[in-house]
Amino acid sequence: MLLATVLMSGVHAIGHDLSKDIHPLQLMFFRVTLQFVILLPFFIKDWPAVIKTTRLKDHAWRNIFGVVSMAMWFYGIAHLPLSNAVTLSFAAPIFTTIIAAIWLHEKVHYHRWIATLIGFAGVLLVARPDTAGFNWVAMLVIFQALLVAIANFLIKSLTSSESNMTILFYMGVFMIPLSILPAAYVWVWPSLTAWGWLLLMGGASGLAHYGLTRAFQLSDASALMPLDYLRLPLAIATDMALFAFVPDVYTWAGAATIAASCLYILHRERLHRRRISDVTSLPR
Repeated sequence: MLLATVLMSGVHAIGHDLSKDIHPLQLMFFRVTLQFVILLPFFIKDWPAVIKTTRLKDHAWRNIFGVVSMAMWFYGIAHLPLSNAVTLSFAAPIFTTIIAAIWLHEKVHYHRWIATLIGFAGVLLVARPDTAGFNWVAMLVIFQALLVAIANFLIKSLTSSESNMTILFYMGVFMIPLSILPAAYVWVWPSLTAWGWLLLMGGASGLAHYGLTRAFQLSDASALMPLDYLRLPLAIATDMALFAFVPDVYTWAGAATIAASCLYILHRERLHRRRISDVTSLPR
C-alpha cells in the first residue's frame, strides 16, 4: 500500500504537469492504455488463467465507476492545485461510511456519523462554497471521491475470488474502449518528451494498481487507508517544489479536519471489529 501511494502520487504529479498541453480525457486514455501495454507480458505469462472469471458483471461495474472517476480526477488536477485536489479526494473514506450504511445495511453508530459530518465540514473548508474562492471543479473532485469509494468496495469484493492480474486485465479490457471515444474528440499528438512522461505514468500506474489490489487481498481496508494520507504531504511537497504553489490556510485547516475525521472513523471501525472478534471467540 505504501508503494502504491508513492507511485500514485507520481502519476498525479505527471498528469498535473502534462495537462498544460494534453486534455485530461486524453491523459486518461493514455494512462489506462499504456498501463495495459506495460503489463501485457505479465498477462501473457498468466494466460489463459488471467481471463478466467465468473464475475464479468462486477468487473464491468467496477471499471465504469473507475473510468468516470478517473476522467473527473484528471480534469480536477488539471484545474486545481494538487494539494487542494488530493485534500478533496479524502472525502472517499467519509463516503465509505455512508455507503456502508445505505448499500450494505451496516449499523453505523452516532460516533461515526458525527465524524462524517465533521469530515464534510473539512471538505467545505477546502471547496469554500459561496465565496470567491469556490471552484465548481472542486465539486467534480468531491463527486469522484464518491465513485472511488464505490469502486473500492467492488475491488475489495473482487479480491475474494479474482487474482491481481485478472482484475488489472479486465481494467484494461473495459477502460480502454470506454476512454478512447472521449479522447478522440480532443486528440493532439504528444511531443517526444511527453511520450516519455506518459510511458512513465502508465508504468507507475500499473504498479500502483497491482500494489493496491494486493494490499486489499492481504489486509482490511480500514487498516490500509491511513497510509493513503501520505498522498497529502507528497502533494504539498510537489506543489511547492515543482509548481511554486503554497496551500492557503483553508486547505491546511480542511486537510487537518478531514484527516482527523477519517482517522477517527477508522478507529471506531477497528473497535467494532475487535468487539465482534471478542464475542465470536468466547467459549460456547
